Amino acid sequence: MTIISDKIVKAKKQHKCYFCTGIIEAGEKYKHQVNKQDDLFVFKTHINCNELAEKLKWYEDCWEGLSDDSFQESVRNEYHTVKGIPYNASFRKGDKDYVPFKDQLQFIINHHLIEKNNEKVVR
Repeated sequence: MTIISDKIVKAKKQHKCYFCTGIIEAGEKYKHQVNKQDDLFVFKTHINCNELAEKLKWYEDCWEGLSDDSFQESVRNEYHTVKGIPYNASFRKGDKDYVPFKDQLQFIINHHLIEKNNEKVVR
């Protein structure tokens, strides 16, 4: 895979984060990357999702790039590790201890964040 372009830009309209599938709001800064393997692929992610993946070295084992499924699986695994609970707990909708993915992600982002120039960044 070859990186053609890699930059932080300000959204002019809503986009979907490739990693967490959440919304990148108009006016929000996000990572915009263009890659080429066989075809061109435009990769858009929340800055915090990207910083989290970099901090926790989730890119290292992904020679073709970190997929959305791998990112989400890594978030769930990190959530359970940090909370010290078995991996299968709080995983299935309908379970009494179920925690939605977006809440697990926010917990992990908050766990790894520090303040830098009045902006939250992953430490």
